[in-house]
Amino acid sequence: MNRSLRSLLPAALCAVLLAGCASKPPPTAAEIRAEAAVQKARAARARANAAREAAQRAAETAETYRSRSSQIEPGAVSAVNKARDLSAKAAEAEAAAATTAKEAHEAEKTAKEARKAVAAAKKTAASASSAPVGEAAAVAAREVAVAQNRAAAAEAAAAAARSRADAAQARAAQARAAATAAEGSAASVSTVSGTAVREAADANRAAADALRAADAAEAEAQVAEAEAEKSLAVVKEEQLARKLANASPSPLGDTAPAPVAAPAPVAAPAPVVAPAPVAAPAPVVAPAPVAAPAPVPAPAPVATIPDPVPAVNTVSPSVQGAQFVEMDPLFAATFVVSQVHTSSTKDGYLRVQVACKNTATDAIRAMYRFNWYDADGAERVDPSHAAWEKVTVMPGDDANLTAIAPRKDCKNWKLRFRAISQ
Repeated sequence: MNRSLRSLLPAALCAVLLAGCASKPPPTAAEIRAEAAVQKARAARARANAAREAAQRAAETAETYRSRSSQIEPGAVSAVNKARDLSAKAAEAEAAAATTAKEAHEAEKTAKEARKAVAAAKKTAASASSAPVGEAAAVAAREVAVAQNRAAAAEAAAAAARSRADAAQARAAQARAAATAAEGSAASVSTVSGTAVREAADANRAAADALRAADAAEAEAQVAEAEAEKSLAVVKEEQLARKLANASPSPLGDTAPAPVAAPAPVAAPAPVVAPAPVAAPAPVVAPAPVAAPAPVPAPAPVATIPDPVPAVNTVSPSVQGAQFVEMDPLFAATFVVSQVHTSSTKDGYLRVQVACKNTATDAIRAMYRFNWYDADGAERVDPSHAAWEKVTVMPGDDANLTAIAPRKDCKNWKLRFRAISQ
């Protein structure tokens, strides 16, 4: 009898092993496709998040260049206006110098004529001094003195006019030099301003390209996530079908244990070897049917069918800043705020970064929007982001959302989520 039992033990163990192996079937094609779709969706979402962050950085860069251009441009305009004023003053000084030079020339001409009059008077006086009448000589001498006085006055006036002309020319030269320097400065500032304007335009184009790339990546991620949802739905349907098939008695449940229960008839030699009292150990042979745990495959779908989504750890909602996030009641318990970070841009604008984790086993499709408030609680509307934006978060994944306040006086914020109906 013991020998018979020992011979049956290997068969019973093999039956148990076969039953266990039968309860762990390999992944189905649908499960493999679902796993691939989930991985593809996660990669697409990562690319979309990276593209969105790149677009935000490009927008910040464009804003920096626009701010720089707006600061330089008034200086360029002021420099150009100053150069124009100095050039006009230089032109006036040059005109005044020309007028003064003309006056000096006229004065020199008058002085020359006066000197000629003196020479003529001296010649007349010389002729009169040789005449017998002394009175004519005296008259000639007086005329010479008068001519000399006039000549001296004319020369003094000419010298004064020449001095004024020289001073006017010096002032005109200084004014022209200042105007030339101002024009050079204005040209330099205008060049810098033009460069800043071009850089701002390039940054704007780069930001627009980055935004288009982010939109394209977002659309690709949404398509991939939709395909992943469909694949997961197919897997769930298969799992449900398996559970129902294992739960209900069917020929499938009898065929698997039939070979395992086959060793039971081998226990028939028991009556031949021993009398009725010895047949009592026959129930000992009964473990062979026990080893055929036909119902055991029932938990197989739960234990063996791999879940395309790995298990996730729930995140405590007690995160600083989480009170500023308003969740939709549909997924408030499974869409958890894991991190909130606030900072300021180089230009002094408030920047908010919020990370939320999907702890559910299904994808979450939602719309979100940031609202901004000043220190007094008054809402400041952002016209460029007034519409709700869409986001899809696969099971176990994070949604990293970043936004920048539309105005510098925005001190507070709120992030609102709304579920999208399937």
